[in-house]
Amino acid sequence: MNTNKGRMFARLYLKDLQDIKMESAIFMVSIAIWNLFLYLKYLSNWPYELSLGFSAIAFGIAAFIPFVESFKLLWDEWKHNTVYLIMSLPVSGTMVLLSKLAVIVTQYMALSLFSTACFLLLAYATPAWEAGWSFIRSVITDQSLPIKFAMLFYASSVVGIMYTAALAFLSSVVGKLARKHSGLASFGTFLIAGYVCSKASDLISRGLEKLGVTGLYYNHPYVLRDATISGFPTAPMLSLLIVGAAVFILAVRVYESAVEL
Repeated sequence: MNTNKGRMFARLYLKDLQDIKMESAIFMVSIAIWNLFLYLKYLSNWPYELSLGFSAIAFGIAAFIPFVESFKLLWDEWKHNTVYLIMSLPVSGTMVLLSKLAVIVTQYMALSLFSTACFLLLAYATPAWEAGWSFIRSVITDQSLPIKFAMLFYASSVVGIMYTAALAFLSSVVGKLARKHSGLASFGTFLIAGYVCSKASDLISRGLEKLGVTGLYYNHPYVLRDATISGFPTAPMLSLLIVGAAVFILAVRVYESAVEL
């Protein structure tokens, strides 16, 4: 039984992955060309700081594209009336939305890691690479600390993408329940749900801080040179994970209700 569910999940995942493949490929090619252009500008006596600054724009785009796809994946199913065909299969609403969430996370990881690789290659080709590591060596004792912090920060960004995707799913299905102005209903739901969830996340984060989890405004009693990975603010990340899971469960319930109607 579990094997059949796994196969069905894989099929749903691969189907949705096909839908985002073209957009992802176009973005990657564009970013590669963009960074090559910035490198050529650097060779023509552009300040390397300016080239790196423009290269970093890709990080924001890499997060924005999966956010848009979170809405598009569900809207397209209703637009082409494939949502009822999918739910006629031996799958649950949880499996359907979970496969879409996995696709969104996959897209974000692919785009963000590719953007990071292009940025680092550009930095390596400029004086910024050596200057950056020289600064790190001068202020931090543990040379592996920046990598550890980068990994935790990236994990936090993945949690953030999952959270926003859950909000997008909920907003999309609520909008589809509205007979008229579904787009406006989705937008309003996203704003209201986002506001409520931000307040709930803040309360949970404060509660976690009282339990000893590192908060966003945690201050170490020592200087940066002696900093450790325990100083990373994990409370906001955990609170987003909890709230995002609750929103996802609610989105599944509303999705199943919308399909039944």
